[in-house]
Amino acid sequence: MLVGESDPSLTGSMLSTETVYGDVLLELEVRFSGDIDSGIMLRQPEVQVQIGVSRSLKRDMTCSFYVGSYPEEARAARAGELLEVGGWNRIRVAARGDTFSVWLNGEPVSTYTSGRHARPGPIGLQIHAGVPMKVEFRDIRALVP
Repeated sequence: MLVGESDPSLTGSMLSTETVYGDVLLELEVRFSGDIDSGIMLRQPEVQVQIGVSRSLKRDMTCSFYVGSYPEEARAARAGELLEVGGWNRIRVAARGDTFSVWLNGEPVSTYTSGRHARPGPIGLQIHAGVPMKVEFRDIRALVP
């Protein structure tokens, strides 16, 4: 299990793979509670799959894509619907060609299509700066199709 927890200065951090990935199927479990702002980063330029509350929108955007803005909101992933706040949640992210898809606890919740994010990049797990938080990740697998 990886535990991301903010430090007293709330500087934030990113843990990234040394390997870069183009097309990839990423599966992991995540657990958190409270007002966190975390994410999963893929490719270059980065595509982020939000975990927790968007700092700009001030609402839960878990499993929505962030690329400088939110091209689509994963409404079904909100707390109380598919998202089990405080419990383990399985997130699956597929990056294939120009299409990115997310499933939460086995249900499809978001798709984003753009040729802008074509270059391979590391997979990153983020702890956003300026927010006191703790988020746990486990059972992380990156599969290359």
